[in-house]
Amino acid sequence: MNIRKILAASLLAAAVSPVLAQQGDYVSFGAGALVFDEVYVGNDADVIGLPFVQGQYGDFFLQGLTLGWSFLKEERYRVSLLGNFRLNSLEASDLDPPLAINERKRTFEGGVGLTMPLSEHLVLDTHVLADLLDRHGGYEVGLRLSRPSIIGDFVLVPSVGASLLSEDFTAYYYGLKPGEAGFTAGYEPGNVVVPQLGLSAFYPLNTRWTLTSLLGARYLGSDVEDSPLVDAEWESTLFIGASYRLPL
Repeated sequence: MNIRKILAASLLAAAVSPVLAQQGDYVSFGAGALVFDEVYVGNDADVIGLPFVQGQYGDFFLQGLTLGWSFLKEERYRVSLLGNFRLNSLEASDLDPPLAINERKRTFEGGVGLTMPLSEHLVLDTHVLADLLDRHGGYEVGLRLSRPSIIGDFVLVPSVGASLLSEDFTAYYYGLKPGEAGFTAGYEPGNVVVPQLGLSAFYPLNTRWTLTSLLGARYLGSDVEDSPLVDAEWESTLFIGASYRLPL
């Protein structure tokens, strides 16, 4: 399912952005194995191969599936315009057992992000994203604190954060319209706050090659789990891979 890829790409971008922001212009290509345990009915942990690309040139950057332009850069903060490809999708055949649901489609979102170092080692990232194609018709507000540190040859980036998913967002991806799939009343989770934890580790093999390991978890909560489409409160992700970096 495409939702696996977007979540993995989002996790990857969120984990490495504080570390790479100071490395100058570059492009990086990589691939690895993703183990993902998602919340939809009948879906167990799965393993897939995942390619990714990242880059930065001047005030422009690509992190996972997010494009950005940092139009305001000061010593203590950076404000960016964001464009985000949200590849979440869901069809009847993705569920086990299948349900007669309307297709949930991918979309493109736009918004604004703020990155601000709070101290020598603590970084705050926030963003607001809204649906530009009127698929889910909602928005996401996110906040994350990360603490990049160097231990021996390793770069470690633990992080903690939360996202507010609007009622239109959760109704589209996790809810049911009245009468859909045989549920007369339908179901809408409403606005949902999703806490999340992450830990990433980077080990440079040389000046170009880097090994990457990422671990993340999101708590979607009981309001989402109560949906007939969902049978769990937690999503977890593990990614192990390697990347090749070219300076520009």
